[in-house]
Amino acid sequence: MRQLTMKQQKYVAALVRLGNKREAVIDAGYHVKSRKAADGFVYALNSNPRVQKAIQKQLSDSGITLEKIVNKWAEALEHGCGPNATNADHLFVLKSISKMLGLL
Repeated sequence: MRQLTMKQQKYVAALVRLGNKREAVIDAGYHVKSRKAADGFVYALNSNPRVQKAIQKQLSDSGITLEKIVNKWAEALEHGCGPNATNADHLFVLKSISKMLGLL
């Protein structure tokens, strides 16, 4: 199996560090002139099985596993995320994490 390009490697690291696909594309050095162009890179990168596998490995190496995320969400739903957190806040974070993991 071919290895990732340097930019793909930088994208994976930036995605795990930043948690935002569009920002990770820019941080990795892809030259984008618009939001639509960035989204094109995001789609292409996240459709690549090698990149997907590298993201999962980087998350796992960082101690972030799907099981840990699910457990944290169960804990948050049981005990709450703070006095000012709303259900919309919980759903936004859950959706963001799910997208980052490629579940959505």
